[in-house]
Amino acid sequence: MAQLSNKYLYNNTAIGMIAVLATMQNINRMDIANVLLINPFLLHSDTLMSFKPNSNLRSIEELLAKHPKTVVNFSDRYESLLTMTMNCLIVAVEAGFVTVDDGFVYATSKLETYEFTNNIGHRAKRIIKASPMLAKILQADSLSLYYNLQLPL
Repeated sequence: MAQLSNKYLYNNTAIGMIAVLATMQNINRMDIANVLLINPFLLHSDTLMSFKPNSNLRSIEELLAKHPKTVVNFSDRYESLLTMTMNCLIVAVEAGFVTVDDGFVYATSKLETYEFTNNIGHRAKRIIKASPMLAKILQADSLSLYYNLQLPL
């Protein structure tokens, strides 16, 4: 039987779904292009550590200035997690947590009132705690975000 790489066990649809839903709970409307940035940010350990509550990052420019290592290889993370992130978005729509309309993702009342359980796991709890700060950063225009992250849009 083939052995799975730790990378695939560590970054999976379940943990990606938690990252997407937790971030969307903090912002009711987000450009689909910005939703695709959630997992490359929150599933990367070094970046996740940069989103501690006391760091108070307000923009992508501030993240780049204060924590430049967090965006090293960002385009590789983005590409490798793109399919999984799209799967997370599809599952979130099917489960009724979000809707998609005219290029934007909207949190539903089901997501707004959803509470993650306490036994969700240490990594998931860290992702949930970091999600408000990422949501703040992802409120920026997608062109600006993709330009600063050196991603094609």
